[in-house]
Amino acid sequence: MRLFKVMIPLAILAVVLVTTVGCVGPQGPQGQTGEMGPQGVAGPAGPAGPAGPTGPEGPEGPQGPQGIPGPTKQIVVTWDPEDLYPWHNFAVVEAEPRQSIRIKGSGFNYRDIITLSICEDDIVLVEEVLANRCGAFEVYTTLPKSTVIGYGPVSLRAWLNADIEEDKVVKGVLQATWPLDIVEELEYPWEGPILR
Repeated sequence: MRLFKVMIPLAILAVVLVTTVGCVGPQGPQGQTGEMGPQGVAGPAGPAGPAGPTGPEGPEGPQGPQGIPGPTKQIVVTWDPEDLYPWHNFAVVEAEPRQSIRIKGSGFNYRDIITLSICEDDIVLVEEVLANRCGAFEVYTTLPKSTVIGYGPVSLRAWLNADIEEDKVVKGVLQATWPLDIVEELEYPWEGPILR
């Protein structure tokens, strides 16, 4: 009797299982894809890979437009307005030995140290003159006596970074020139020779 009570539930369970297994039908069609979920957090960057080989050099580009030219360095020689002899008011491209002259220049750089000389005789007239903030200078000097310089046309020259030996420029960067005609000392019969 007790065995019968145990067998009845087992028999019912077996019938249910057989019925369930026997009732499985074919697989239905696949449903639509659902919406994409939110993007996850980016992972850490990986190590940099080795550099690739250098590519071939490209062709040279076209030349750019020419820039604005800088100021031209120049000097000008004039007579000394403080000269005691007013008949020396040449235009001054002329001057006498031992005459005081004024040399002006522009177009230089601030604090350039300029040396002025007579080129043909390599005679230093002014060893150092300093350009101002505008790149200009003005200096007065006296031409050497006629036993040191010759008569005729000469060139006054402005040098930068000049090397000087025995009052002569031996090396430097030539920056500007100005012509000057050295003439003989004038004589006036009512005064005699002009002495300096």
